[in-house]
Amino acid sequence: MPAFPLVIVVSPLSSIVKDQVGFLTNLGFEVAFIGEGDIIEGNIKPQFLYGSPEPIVGDIKFKEMFSHLHYRQNVAAIVCDEVQVFLFRGEKKDKKGPFRKWCGLVGEIKSFLPKQVLLALTATASPSTREKIIKSLSLKKCLYITVSPNRRNIKLFVLKVAIDISVNFKWLARELSKMRAECPRTLIHVRELVVNSVTFS
Repeated sequence: MPAFPLVIVVSPLSSIVKDQVGFLTNLGFEVAFIGEGDIIEGNIKPQFLYGSPEPIVGDIKFKEMFSHLHYRQNVAAIVCDEVQVFLFRGEKKDKKGPFRKWCGLVGEIKSFLPKQVLLALTATASPSTREKIIKSLSLKKCLYITVSPNRRNIKLFVLKVAIDISVNFKWLARELSKMRAECPRTLIHVRELVVNSVTFS
């Protein structure tokens, strides 16, 4: 067991970082995060350190810091949250290059913390995306832990439907027309922006 155990959490979304930092702080944990100007804010001896890929992997200052013996001995785990976002934002789509270069290079963290366990978290990765994530992070001998996303108020199911969006959402249109403001909240996930525009047109 490390003398000063630390979990490094790499997250691509600042809104999630703020929520989780607040949640862990309220539970009594010592938490810090790499804020604007790449300055560590929060507790000076944190149990959890949050940051985006840009400073953690892309800033030589933090690379050298994490390469120090103190961190090699005390970092208990590395957590990559919303790891599918790293993949999509770090992929090279065209001649301009990736939207966020360091998202695609998060796996480099294992070069200066090679013996630490890496936990990759995602709620939306398909089997093919999972394989891409494993390759991107250079993971070996992976242990998959899958948990049903169903909750008392949320359920996930997959249904093959017609291509015609007006047919697919006819039931929802009827519910909205009938119940108005009393209609239960419904989340619609679309994979492409063009589908999103058609859905609401």
